[in-house]
Amino acid sequence: IKLRPDHDKALQDLAIAEFQLGNTQEAITLLRKVLIITPENKHAMINLAIGLLKIKQNKEAMTWLNKAGALNTDGSINIRKLNQFRNH
Repeated sequence: IKLRPDHDKALQDLAIAEFQLGNTQEAITLLRKVLIITPENKHAMINLAIGLLKIKQNKEAMTWLNKAGALNTDGSINIRKLNQFRNH
């Protein structure tokens, strides 16, 4: 990341690690960076939404989940799982 701070995959992996360490706010910050670099990254949107739900930012979380769902034209996101988060 120091060599390529715009490497979206590395940032997303680091965000997941931060989630696992309990650093939700840091993970959210990293995922926002990912979405600046790759604005249609559905998986980053879902991970961001999960983080936002953890800090009770439900309205923004639903916005990201809905956006990810709308971009899911290739079926790469499990809609059943997405709907579970929407009904959280």
